Amino acid sequence: SFIQQCLLTNEPFYVRQAGVEPKVIPLRESGFDPYHGIYCLTAFAERHPEEVRAFVEASVRGWRDFILNDPSPALELIAERNPRMNQAFMDYCVHTLRERNLVTGEAPDGAQVGRLDPERLEAMAGEMKRLGLIEEPADGEPHWYSVRFLPKPGDAPGNALP
Repeated sequence: SFIQQCLLTNEPFYVRQAGVEPKVIPLRESGFDPYHGIYCLTAFAERHPEEVRAFVEASVRGWRDFILNDPSPALELIAERNPRMNQAFMDYCVHTLRERNLVTGEAPDGAQVGRLDPERLEAMAGEMKRLGLIEEPADGEPHWYSVRFLPKPGDAPGNALP
């Protein structure tokens, strides 16, 4: 009899543990389909581009490895560092990430991990402009995101780092 914002990988698990079957409405079904990304101050990225690139590449590789391969090593590390994480919860998280393509997008082979779709970005920008959250840049170049540190199209998934 109530509605609450949640992470698809978290709260539904605990609601089920309490004996209730939740109805989940993913945000993208509302018409707003934002990317979940890495945030960095522009000044930091300009001063430390190699560090930012290495962090992004390692993150993309890590997500591909986690979703497409055996997540056990990562889950063991998570459990070791956070004893409140139990196996049932972590299994639910992995299942939900995979089932809903939350990391891979529509390409279950991981080819889209670390990629941005220009049409999706334009739709997001249009919505954020309409809401007054961002302004149209004077030079025509978007200033609220960058693809500068992402893997280049054609890079083999999972091979961004040596």
